[in-house]
Amino acid sequence: MTVLPPDDASSPAPSSALPPAPVPSPAPPPVSARPSSLLNPDEGVEETLYPIRLSAPAEKQATAYALYSEAVSREADAGLPAAIPLYRAALKQDPSYVPLYLKVTLALLTDRRFAEADTLLTQGLAANPDSPSLLASLALTREYEGQPAEALRLAAKAKDLAPAHLLAHRVAFETLRNQKKDAEALRLIRAASAVPVEKIPRAQDWAALARLYTELEASLNSPPPLLVNSIASKNKTSPIREQLADLILPFYEKAFAAGPPTRDLLRQRGEFAIYLDRKEEAYGYLKRASQIDDSSVEIYITLAGLCSDLGKNGEAIDNYEKAYALQPDFPELWKVLAHLYVTPEAPNLKMTDKAIDLLEDVLRRNPTELEAAVALGDLDIETNQLEKAELNLRQALILSLASPKTASPLFHLKLALLLMRENRMEETAALLREAEQRFPQSARIPFLEGIIARNLKQPKEAIDFFAKARIMAKDQEADLLNGEFYCELSIAQEQAGQIAQSEETLRQGLVVEPENPNLLNALAYLWAEQNRNLNDALKYSRRSIELKPGQGEYMDTLGWIEYRLGQYAEAAANLQKAAEITGNDATVLNHLADTLAKLGKADDARKVLQKILSKEPDNAEARKKLGN
Repeated sequence: MTVLPPDDASSPAPSSALPPAPVPSPAPPPVSARPSSLLNPDEGVEETLYPIRLSAPAEKQATAYALYSEAVSREADAGLPAAIPLYRAALKQDPSYVPLYLKVTLALLTDRRFAEADTLLTQGLAANPDSPSLLASLALTREYEGQPAEALRLAAKAKDLAPAHLLAHRVAFETLRNQKKDAEALRLIRAASAVPVEKIPRAQDWAALARLYTELEASLNSPPPLLVNSIASKNKTSPIREQLADLILPFYEKAFAAGPPTRDLLRQRGEFAIYLDRKEEAYGYLKRASQIDDSSVEIYITLAGLCSDLGKNGEAIDNYEKAYALQPDFPELWKVLAHLYVTPEAPNLKMTDKAIDLLEDVLRRNPTELEAAVALGDLDIETNQLEKAELNLRQALILSLASPKTASPLFHLKLALLLMRENRMEETAALLREAEQRFPQSARIPFLEGIIARNLKQPKEAIDFFAKARIMAKDQEADLLNGEFYCELSIAQEQAGQIAQSEETLRQGLVVEPENPNLLNALAYLWAEQNRNLNDALKYSRRSIELKPGQGEYMDTLGWIEYRLGQYAEAAANLQKAAEITGNDATVLNHLADTLAKLGKADDARKVLQKILSKEPDNAEARKKLGN
């Protein structure tokens, strides 16, 4: 339902109470009638007081004020409907107070008591015939009553008195649209924008009209039938937004012609440009708005979003930082800023330190901010600050358990992965047992327990955990059964000596994710170790490197397959690269030593084996090859 204006025309009026009833100063009595005490105070005669009589109009105003005060109290205690009879009684005593008519009318229209609203407004206009707000409100009421001609007549009269009266414009436009008189509604907009600035001298009134017609023509319809029927037929290639610009921009031109642009006008004009998808134009207006007033959080945030869209990420960050400095608790602001810090256009522009400082500030201000604690823990892991990471992830775990809405196995799992990274397997296992008690339906918990068992060289237990996770995941966590799952299960099966099952698991994984580089590499390496399917192994290995280049273990697999195929020169080159990438991994160096020996480079092979023993003196394979 359309909301009535709070007051009449553009002049301010009290919004919460009737104006105080004036107390007249009656003419003093003749001197001869005055008490002697007033003539000569020194006579010591007691002063006599005369009662003041109000004039009839003043007495009505006083009664109206008393009724109004009682109505305000009644409304506070029992709600507006209970106070309406008192408000109406006050208007009978003092029919000049327009805002009270509007207040009561809105309540009546909300209850669909159209006839009562009509009667009340008619009474109000009898006392206030030149009130544009009462005229516009009656126009709205007549529209509700199914009298469109009357609605248009009254709205036009209201606009004659106050050319920028928003309710009058709204009622006239909506009445025409409801009658499907699109061409007339279009002319109404153009006529409104053609009013001389002298008749609407305030820029904010032009801006309000622009916003009103943007809302009416753009928000109510998508695409607006009025524009489609009236304009697009003449210019079929013109986008709807450009057609809207043709209607609305004249209002903004008048607003800028009315005086120096204010912050709010520039902001609104910029937001309209955003709606039109004219981002560079919007950027210019919002930039000017921020220069006029550097205290608006909303302007900085809107400008920052524009900068992101325009690829000005540095400036976007700068504006978000200004907004955060003004209002750190602005909803979601820190999240957007942190995201920009850690996901820049290029990796070398990443601002991890700034992100950490921001998240620490968020937690200082609000230690219960769960998402900040988790994000900070993740960044601490990324920067290898594992002790800090553990503190933050434990804090996140505690916070998550404080409410059923945030309780999730995710927080146990994040902490478990950190402990596992530090090889604290027993602590990890204990943490996961606790998680399993709290979240018995989570398939991810037994999956991680399987990884721990595998790392503890307990492959049979690991296989059991993976089997449990597989069954549980089928219902609600099917995404768990991805390439990583099949890789982990195949490794455990290989540890248990179940080579055939391991191969079958990898094949199943490739059905799920045919282009998973880890699965391709794992199956290729398994075949190389078994010295079979070498041509397929070579194809899978090369594909894994294409999908994920620069991986030392992938290069090792390729070199080892080439060794099995007797391509020793190629194998040596690739194994040398693998050794460099992995930091001289012992398995890679053993493969390289074997290859160099095949090439007749016994001394070089011996040096490679000695390099292994310098790092791992007990490496049995290297010792055996050296004859130690």
